[in-house]
Amino acid sequence: MRLNVKFGFVAVSRTSVWLGLRSTLWTMVLPGFFAGYVPWRFFGLGSARVDTTRAAPWLGLLCIGLGAVLLAACIVEFARSGRGTLSPVDPPRQLVVRGLYRYVRNPMYLSVTTIVLGEALVMQSWPLAAYWAVWLLGANLFVVGYGEPTLRRRFGASYEEYARQVGRWIPRRDADLMRRREMSTLNRRRFIQAGAAGAAGFGLGAPAAPFGAAALAAQQQPSEAEERVVRLSGDGLGLTPAQHARLLTRLAEEKEIVPDSYSLGGIVEEMEAEFARVLGKERAVFMPTGTLANHLAVRALAGGPSRVIVQEASHLYQDEGDCAQTLSNLTLIPLATGRATLTADEIQRVLDQTRTGRVLSRVSVVSVETPVRRRQGERFDPDELPKVVALARREGIRLHLDGARLFLQAAYTGEDVAETARPFDTVYVSLYKYFNAASGAVLAGPRDLLDGMYHTRRMFGGGLPNVWPFAAVALHYLSGFGERYGRAVRLSEDLIRSLRERDGFAIDRVPLGTNLFRLRVRTGDAAAFQRRLASSGVLVSAPQRDTFLVAVNETLNRTTAAELTEAFVRSMADSSA
Repeated sequence: MRLNVKFGFVAVSRTSVWLGLRSTLWTMVLPGFFAGYVPWRFFGLGSARVDTTRAAPWLGLLCIGLGAVLLAACIVEFARSGRGTLSPVDPPRQLVVRGLYRYVRNPMYLSVTTIVLGEALVMQSWPLAAYWAVWLLGANLFVVGYGEPTLRRRFGASYEEYARQVGRWIPRRDADLMRRREMSTLNRRRFIQAGAAGAAGFGLGAPAAPFGAAALAAQQQPSEAEERVVRLSGDGLGLTPAQHARLLTRLAEEKEIVPDSYSLGGIVEEMEAEFARVLGKERAVFMPTGTLANHLAVRALAGGPSRVIVQEASHLYQDEGDCAQTLSNLTLIPLATGRATLTADEIQRVLDQTRTGRVLSRVSVVSVETPVRRRQGERFDPDELPKVVALARREGIRLHLDGARLFLQAAYTGEDVAETARPFDTVYVSLYKYFNAASGAVLAGPRDLLDGMYHTRRMFGGGLPNVWPFAAVALHYLSGFGERYGRAVRLSEDLIRSLRERDGFAIDRVPLGTNLFRLRVRTGDAAAFQRRLASSGVLVSAPQRDTFLVAVNETLNRTTAAELTEAFVRSMADSSA
């Protein structure tokens, strides 16, 4: 059973409290014994007189303080990332590679070593210095003879990769790590030369193109016309491979990009922490796709074979290949056919039917998508959502939010994304749709659910070796997104008002809609209108008869409502001539 108690905005689970108590106990038993009891009992630490006229005791006090701070950081990281303690009989469940463990594999032993060394300096005691040397030797023998073999058996290839990159006692930069970090500070020419040949390796999907000096020069010189194009389809900027390469070069020149290792650490960890903060959740984990994010979220929340209630029009039900059913033995119950909003009454009927069935079955999760793309960006009814949340909480049902386009919705509702996500246990956000990464997603939620999620991610083939390009681009566009996108939405509203005042145009808004609307043009040749508009630097999707589905994205900020209106009116006149 998992119990959450809220203090203000902080949720504390019974599991976390118990873990904290165990960590405190083992800290007193192990470091407390070797760095406290032994020096006190056998070397006279308790009766030591500090000679403040000499430098050695002051240096010793500094070592003790530094060692204690580093030890505390290690213990917290063991509990936070590893969900375990420093004891060999109560070890972390996950391999800890964060915090100080990014630099050396055994910072905890080094912390205790620093404390004992400080005690020897404070006392100016040769016997205690000899104990310090014996402790250091014993710690090394224990690590080599027991610790490392145990970690290899438990974590396999993950630990082997970690040990290859990170030194046992001394930080190192081996050849492979040097090569990968050099990638983060490539100058412009070297980056584009490497990127042009291997853009597909970054997941950019670069088409085959001629290589050589001319092609390289073309990639190095941004096209002014390209940067002015207004693209009224899709949620994001629609960056080309060349634009991606230029952006990554600029980001690497402005600030060192620390690469990840199999989607762990480096700028990926930085990106996860920032999304967790913005979404108001304890933890966030990178996922290569939204499909995997949704699947692993409901899989973890369900806790075994059970029923998951979803919208019939949701991505999880319609577009993910029955992954939850096939791979996780979850039965999806679709509700609200032809609508974006499922109701609390509909959920209650499913619960009543489940309770009266001949075979006992449970409903474990309700998954909500908002806005719903298959409903042209329609939002979940804000009046119904609190009723759904209240019912789920009353019945002990977990809640997942497919918020792939949550940040787009926020510009239309005025509600902070963290407030929207607050009632849900987990939330997924896309990184490629409008944060313009070549791929990727983020799954955010409680720490005790997501800390070990990278193991499940790897089990499903999602532990990609290098995803730093995705994280760097997503972080870049996350900063200031709300203000920029809000400006684009205001411009689109001005455009809609202006077009409605002119003959030949009709606007159909989606009820409870977000960034999609339908534009009908009264011309004999909608395709000709599209071509004329493109010649003005405005791209729209292919028409369905006389109607275009128009999307609002950040490219609107490249122009003004007056200029766009003029382009639409002129294209209408030219195509009707």
